[in-house]
Amino acid sequence: DGNINYELIPKENTERSIKLINPWDKYMEKYDIEKVHGSGIRVDLGEDARVENRDYRIPSGKCPVIGKGITIQNSEVSFLKPVATGNESVRSGGLAFPDTDVHISPKSIANLKIMYSEHPEILKLNDMSLCAKHTSFYVPGKDAK
Repeated sequence: DGNINYELIPKENTERSIKLINPWDKYMEKYDIEKVHGSGIRVDLGEDARVENRDYRIPSGKCPVIGKGITIQNSEVSFLKPVATGNESVRSGGLAFPDTDVHISPKSIANLKIMYSEHPEILKLNDMSLCAKHTSFYVPGKDAK
């Protein structure tokens, strides 16, 4: 039914967000539009949330993998087109993850459900939980240099 019974979650798991370091931080630095591209564009990919009388900063938006959504106005840039890499002009790229052997993002809910069709326990999750579960399966590697 989508409701969470917090009493069933071990206490150590509820505090892990305070102890963990975001493994994507270093990798994502090069995609900081404001800092790296000097475009003057600032994109806030989060929102404030209050859960059980505690304030959190959480990813928000429509991206099912990473949890961010960007609305682009007056531009040909798309969040579906991969970012420019290598010798490509920064302005020629979009905002999606670069192409890889395994397509990471963006993915639709329908595609996630097909991907996990042989895992009924995952398909029982609501859409947001399905996105979070899918994201948790990825472990970032190191950039090739």
